[in-house]
Amino acid sequence: MLAHLDYRYLETETEKVEYFCKELGISKEALPAKRYAGAIREKTTDRYFVDKFPMFFVPDSSSFSPVVTFSFVDPGLLSLASFDTHLLDYSSLFSAVPQMDFIYISTRPTHFEAAHKLFSAMAPKATDSDPAMEGLRYFHFRDLWERKLYGYLTIDQIEFLKGAKERYRDPRIESLYRPFNSGQIPANVVIEQFRKLARKREASFRTELVDGQAALFEANLPSRKGRKTETQVNGVGEATFRTGFRPIFGAETQKVEEN
Repeated sequence: MLAHLDYRYLETETEKVEYFCKELGISKEALPAKRYAGAIREKTTDRYFVDKFPMFFVPDSSSFSPVVTFSFVDPGLLSLASFDTHLLDYSSLFSAVPQMDFIYISTRPTHFEAAHKLFSAMAPKATDSDPAMEGLRYFHFRDLWERKLYGYLTIDQIEFLKGAKERYRDPRIESLYRPFNSGQIPANVVIEQFRKLARKREASFRTELVDGQAALFEANLPSRKGRKTETQVNGVGEATFRTGFRPIFGAETQKVEEN
């Protein structure tokens, strides 16, 4: 984080829910959630993003939302069952964002290749909604709001409008709004422009080998005697966390002890 102060980190449950729902206009139903039973009978509580894995993006001034980087920290188990479950939990959210990056973080490269194949098989290949139809919805709801016809808008539509205002800040889209509402340009021109400007579905995957004590990440450490020589996976790529992110933890304490 110190090496990338220009990133915006979504750290808490509240920050994540507000970003995806209010800023991007994504429904809460698309978020990864777990339901917990309360002390009172038949009383439950929904909690979102309970895994607490790192999530961040680089803010920019483009018309559409920035590309969010999601991640998964390998717990050090023998199988990819937990990763499979994680992808299923996030599948609806992954389908709702036009672009995304994903980092598989581990202290060993054992599962890198298999994790990449699993992600490629489960990653959404296309957006669920037509960007042109979403754009026309935005124009329609915005027109109702500006004419103060609030009674014609539902709560969900108002939330969608808030997020759409952030996504559609491109001057080329803004220049279409009033001419379209006044009937100066037809709907097919607006549809073509929205589809042209919409980001294509992209879902990139990369791995990150983390230095340090495996005990910080792994649930159960294998014994050194039974540990086999690990095969290095090619094509891991450039490290996501730069040199500034890799201090030798405990180095200062070691120097003091030596003195």
